[in-house]
Amino acid sequence: PGLNSNPTVAADIQGDLVLSDCFSSTTLRSMLTALEQQRSTIEQLQSVQQQQQSRACRTPTTPAQTIATHGACDWEFFAISGNSYLVVANQNSGTNFNINSVVYRWDALLLAFVPVQTIATQGARDWEFFSMAGRGFLALANNRNYGPGSSNVNSMHDTDSKIYAWNNATHTFEELQSILTHKANDWEFFEIDSNSYLAVANAGDSAENYNIDSVIYRWSSASNAFVALQSIRTYGAADWEFFTLPELGSHHLAVANVYDGVTGEVDSVIYRWDGSQFLAMQYIPTSSAFDWEYFRIAGTSYLAVANFGNSSVIYQWNGAAFVAVQSIPTQGAIDLSFFSLDGESYLAVANFNSDSVVYKWDGTAFAAVQSVPSQGPRGVLTFSLDGSTFLAVANSVAGSDSIDSVAGNFDIDSPLHQWNGCRF
Repeated sequence: PGLNSNPTVAADIQGDLVLSDCFSSTTLRSMLTALEQQRSTIEQLQSVQQQQQSRACRTPTTPAQTIATHGACDWEFFAISGNSYLVVANQNSGTNFNINSVVYRWDALLLAFVPVQTIATQGARDWEFFSMAGRGFLALANNRNYGPGSSNVNSMHDTDSKIYAWNNATHTFEELQSILTHKANDWEFFEIDSNSYLAVANAGDSAENYNIDSVIYRWSSASNAFVALQSIRTYGAADWEFFTLPELGSHHLAVANVYDGVTGEVDSVIYRWDGSQFLAMQYIPTSSAFDWEYFRIAGTSYLAVANFGNSSVIYQWNGAAFVAVQSIPTQGAIDLSFFSLDGESYLAVANFNSDSVVYKWDGTAFAAVQSVPSQGPRGVLTFSLDGSTFLAVANSVAGSDSIDSVAGNFDIDSPLHQWNGCRF
C-alpha cells in the first residue's frame, strides 16, 4: 500500500513535517540574527581598535625610560648568559672628558635598565660588542684625554683606546688590551674565513692632522691580542661599516670621511677584501660623512650615508657599483640605524641640529613617519628585547649648534623609546 493509503497516518506525518519545517525556519532566523549581531559587534570592536591605534599613532609618546648621560655619543646593546645589557659612551661633562661610561643590565621586574658597572673613559665615542670563542668583549674608542687643567681641548687626541673581556665569575668587563689611537671615533668588528678583525676610525692627531691612517687589526690567539694588519689613509674618519655582498660573495669595508683639514667635501671610500688586505673599490663624494649603514630590502643591497654637511643619500647596488637612488634632507645627520618590524623596513636618523627622524620604506623610497625629540644627538640604536622593539637616542648636548664645542649643557638625559605598534 502507498504512504497515503491510510489517511490518519498521512495526516500525522504531514503535521510532523510542517512542525519540523516551522522549527527549522525559526531556528535559522535566530541563528542568522545572532550571527549578524556578532558581526556588528566585531565591526564595532575593530572600529574602536582602529580609532585607538590611529590616536596612538598621532599622540606623542613618552620614553619608556630616561637615563642620565654626559655628552652621550653612542649606545650599544648586547646579551651575555641570558642577560641583556646596554652600555653608553659618555664623552664629556663640560670641559672634562675624563669621566665614566656605564654598563646597564635589563631588570625584568622593574622593566628598566639598571647600572651594574662604571668604566673610566676619555672622551668616549663608541662601544663595539663582539664575541669570540663564546666569550664577550667590548671595544672602546677613546677620542681625547682632556681633563681639568688642560690648556687645549684638541691637544690630547693621541690616547689609548681599550679592549675589555667579560669575566664570567664577576659578571664584569676587565681590561684586556690597550691600543694607541688618534681621536678614535669608531670600532668595527668583523670576521672573514674564521679570522676576527677590528677596524678603528682615527679622525686626527694631537697636532690636528686629519689626514692620518686608520688601522685594521687581526686577532692573534698566540698573543691573546689584536695586532695591526693594515693601515689605510683616511680623512677625519668617523665610521667603518663592514658588509658582505651576497651578489658577489665579497667582503667590504666602507669608511665615512668627515674632514681633510680644508673641507668636509671629501670622498668616502668602499674597500673590497682581496684575500689578504682591503683595496679601494669605489669613491663616493660625501659631505662630512659621519656614518654608513648597510642593509638589504627584498633581496637588494643598499648603503645609506649620514652626511652632516648636506642631505643624506641612499645608494643601491646595481651589480657593478653603488648608485644613488634617494636623497633625504637631513639636518646635520650623524648616525643611522636600520631595522625591520612586522615585515616593514625603517631607517632612524640622528640629526645633530634637529630632532631625530624615523623613515619607512614605501616600496621605492624612504618616507618620514615620525619625529623623535632629541638634543644634539650623536647616536641612535634600535634593538629587540622581550618581544618589544626599542629606540635608544644618545643625547650629547643642549644649547649648542657646534658639534665640537664645549659650550652648552652636556649633563642631560638620553631616552629609550618603545614601539607601540606604529611609532616609538
